Amino acid sequence: MKWLSVTIPVDDELSEPVSDILRRYAPDGVILESTGIIDNEGSGVPEDIYNLKAYIPFSEQIKEVKQRLLTDLWHLSQICPIAEPVFEPIEQQDWNALWKEQYHPIPVGKKLLIQPAWLPLQDTDRKVMLIDPGMAFGTGTHPTTRLCILAMEDLLQPGQSVIDLGCGTGILSIAAVLLESGKVIGFDNDPEAVAAARENIRKNGLAKKIETRVGSLEEVQQISRGFPPDLIVANILAHILIRMLDQGLADTLGSSSHLILSGILDHQLETVLEHAEKQGLVECQRYQERDWLAVTLRKKEETAS
Repeated sequence: MKWLSVTIPVDDELSEPVSDILRRYAPDGVILESTGIIDNEGSGVPEDIYNLKAYIPFSEQIKEVKQRLLTDLWHLSQICPIAEPVFEPIEQQDWNALWKEQYHPIPVGKKLLIQPAWLPLQDTDRKVMLIDPGMAFGTGTHPTTRLCILAMEDLLQPGQSVIDLGCGTGILSIAAVLLESGKVIGFDNDPEAVAAARENIRKNGLAKKIETRVGSLEEVQQISRGFPPDLIVANILAHILIRMLDQGLADTLGSSSHLILSGILDHQLETVLEHAEKQGLVECQRYQERDWLAVTLRKKEETAS
């Protein structure tokens, strides 16, 4: 089977809207690739510009599909300039090797290393997370993942319970266990993401320590009644975080629980915090990498009357 590869360079701010457009045409999702790694010793962090990549299956309608995609991108470009997409026909058997070539081990925080599972193990003092995302999910190259892990390092105490809301490949669930958490449950509303998370958890030998479920906020609310987790981490997108806050995300927290929200661009932070404050939450700390932010929140302390 042949596929039409589409590659578009984007910065942090454009990655979300351009991804939304590509997903309309790519049945297997969108890949966010770093264009380079800042380090010459086999580990490091990504460059500021990413490549968004999608694969459109060839059909008799491929010319019309390509034209619709270009039209959608043109409409978006009237708001913000977009680089020209690069189209390339490729055979299916080529892509598994192609998309893996740009991944490298990435140190995150003070203690962890995200290691692509297909590469030789690094000689490192850090705790290693083996991650194999498949075609549709990321490997932690995005700043939002690293910001979450930094926040977890600061907040998480040994033995504390964690809910990973929107777990994706399971990176944050695995990180929580390596940071000596207690019980961890990962939720995602996409069954393919849950399957990818379970496979990564198995690769890391943590199947007995991390539970994964298909679900979202409603399921978290159900299991939090009476037994709120010590930490909830949600690395999603700002508009989804806002919706969850309005739908009662704060109610899943106990008086000593913390919430980590990530996936927030700098111009979105004020709105997110306004919605959090309306639900009785206060900001504890914020973390920033380029245009992306993560914040930690807790419930306001009740004052004696």
